[in-house]
Amino acid sequence: MHDRRVLLVAREGMDWQVAGPLADAGLLPALSSQLDRGTHGALAGIAPQLAAMHATSMATGCWPHEHGIISQTLNDPATGLPLDFPNGGRRVPAFWNILSACGLRHHVIGWPASHPAEPVEGVHVSERWMQVPLQAGAEWPLPDGAVQPASLAGRLAGCRARLEEIDLRLLGLFFPHAAEMDLARDPLALRLVHHLARLYTTHNTAMALLEDEQEAGRPWRAFTVFDSFLESVGQDFFKFRGAAADTTARDQRWYGAVVDGAYRLHDALLGEMMAMAGNDVTLMLVADRGFKLRQPAGSAHSLIGGPPHPPGMAVVAGPGILPAGSLHPASVLDVTPTLLHLLDLPVGRDMAGRPWIELESTPRPSEKIDSWGPQCPGFEAARTAPAESAADRWGSEGAREHHLNLGLCLVAAGRPAKAVGPLYQAMAARPEDPLAGHHLALALITCGLKREAMNALAPLFDLGEDDLHLRQHLASLAIQCDDGATASRLLEHPANIDPDSGELRPAFTLLRGLAALHQGNPGLAESCCRSALESDPERPEAWLGLARCLLARDEFGEAETAARRAFAISGSDPLACLILAQCAAQRGDSAAAATFAAEALRQQPDLQHPRDILRKFFPAASPAVREQVTGLLQQARPSSPLHGKHRAEARAELERARKATATARATLRKDAQPLHLYHIPT
Repeated sequence: MHDRRVLLVAREGMDWQVAGPLADAGLLPALSSQLDRGTHGALAGIAPQLAAMHATSMATGCWPHEHGIISQTLNDPATGLPLDFPNGGRRVPAFWNILSACGLRHHVIGWPASHPAEPVEGVHVSERWMQVPLQAGAEWPLPDGAVQPASLAGRLAGCRARLEEIDLRLLGLFFPHAAEMDLARDPLALRLVHHLARLYTTHNTAMALLEDEQEAGRPWRAFTVFDSFLESVGQDFFKFRGAAADTTARDQRWYGAVVDGAYRLHDALLGEMMAMAGNDVTLMLVADRGFKLRQPAGSAHSLIGGPPHPPGMAVVAGPGILPAGSLHPASVLDVTPTLLHLLDLPVGRDMAGRPWIELESTPRPSEKIDSWGPQCPGFEAARTAPAESAADRWGSEGAREHHLNLGLCLVAAGRPAKAVGPLYQAMAARPEDPLAGHHLALALITCGLKREAMNALAPLFDLGEDDLHLRQHLASLAIQCDDGATASRLLEHPANIDPDSGELRPAFTLLRGLAALHQGNPGLAESCCRSALESDPERPEAWLGLARCLLARDEFGEAETAARRAFAISGSDPLACLILAQCAAQRGDSAAAATFAAEALRQQPDLQHPRDILRKFFPAASPAVREQVTGLLQQARPSSPLHGKHRAEARAELERARKATATARATLRKDAQPLHLYHIPT
């Protein structure tokens, strides 16, 4: 549709686990109306799940190591305080650069890592515009560079919602027992007022620009808004929504309805935007991730870095969109390719995401272009490197976070050998923290370097053989090496038994089950997986282990249910996709088998089994799947990461990281700076 207009509403912290039941109960009428006339599904994130990284991947279609936004913040070199990451750190064009290069009028509001605002073919308001003062009545000057064109800043200043302007009567939507509370002095209620001021600043700005466009009769093609209201509310109130161990009955009574109220308010604001935009607009509602309640210390997840965020959500509705359709699988990397496709623009071959062509009533192939970079000369000229800060020095927390995030991004992108270097540097900067060492070891194992993988955890041996972290990580690595016997021996240590219950600690129960799978004992494996799920039903790896046990007994229906649960929690997993493909093939659903096999192959191209499934069911695949996998099937199967060049590349990366670390340490010694006392293996 050459005249299609797209309203892209992006949110952080929204998922189907909350939105689904509320919509079914009729409490989200705006969302429900879009579900009836459009296609929807879960939206998988990428690791690590940080807002600035996710939002930039959504805006570019590229992995974080490609677009360059690796951390959440950049430290101010003068004060050491965190700043929003400047858009100058982004190395590839965002959709607003592409649309401007094509002369399409559009507006961008509140996108993370977009400050200072860039000149676009329309209006660009950066996330700095929504930074509300912490105190009521405080001075709130117009932030420099937050609006382009800058002449509009004064016009939009009246859209900003001050804390003292939030009517406390609005809080009745969130606090049904407000009469029992002193809302004007309740710290949590006042935090909610701050979140509301930020939300209304975003919404008012969007509505003002939509109204201006309507009055002027200007034919905008894309209107994009991003906000993090639900994520902020979740951080303060999600634990009260259920009977969490660290909350009281009174707190649950007072604060338990806040999250649902936030969803309902968001739905009302969505309805207002849709009404102002017009019935002929195509809505793209996307949430980059769901909300994750932080795990308490000592939980089943706490030793290995915590569970993933639930997948976000995607809804596309409007003219030419398949009504009541289902979208799966989908990733944050797909948002910009899909936006370009809907606007009849080609998708860059250098983008990692794919356009959702299956959501159209009449699917059409997407056009391709090698790269949009050369087509956006204004973007290239505007790039500036972020100022070097004191936190960028080796051994600092900022540098360690950067290296850890970069390594995790490379692993998620299927490049474990390249991940070895930054993960080693993150581990060397803080060897007493097992997280970087654990992921470094996993990357080395994937590349066939088992001895080096065990050396990566050497600092943990200083903690003693009774340390829970050490045994958990060693058992996990043994399982990755397909050594179930060694894993079982590690798990039999007496300290792994909870003295109160006399049972294996929850953190080790699932590991025992996975070890049993590798030892050919599916009965014990299933028992352990089910036990792990009793203590924490949101563990995708436990559901996946259970699915494997059931598949081994040819119980395809139950295996599919378990694999779908794993997929729903994690948002993406090549093994879950492969199991779903096998189950679909067994029940004769050729199209679903091809869809899930294609996604498994896209996530892990060296797998052979999904290739076999795809070749068998290729004629039954949808046009979207055929477009997605034709190139992959035409290529020869890549060599396994356990062979040749992958092992050599990982060794080379490890050696470079060791040399870089040694040089940095020598510099620090020269400057008489303190050093960690832990031994770093060489």
